[in-house]
Amino acid sequence: MVKVFDEHERTMAFAEVALGQIKSLRQTAVPRNYEIWYVYATGYNSALNKIVNETLARNGKLTRPISNKSTRPIFRRSRHRPYRQGRRARDRRNR
Repeated sequence: MVKVFDEHERTMAFAEVALGQIKSLRQTAVPRNYEIWYVYATGYNSALNKIVNETLARNGKLTRPISNKSTRPIFRRSRHRPYRQGRRARDRRNR
């Protein structure tokens, strides 16, 4: 079992990477960009990381927002399924 403090430290490290990327690339600090960079920092979505890494290697920057049409389908597949299912179930209960 993971201790709460360990989980806090681990997730805070991901959050710091996400905010660091937003700052260094001078992107808008909107929830969607934070969410994408947080997933990037975890490394759980290799397709998303590959696109971002290739784009940065080729251009040195991201010329378009990372939430454009080319990354949306990849990112959508990476969303944490239990969160989405839990949200849908909660929405049904609140009707």
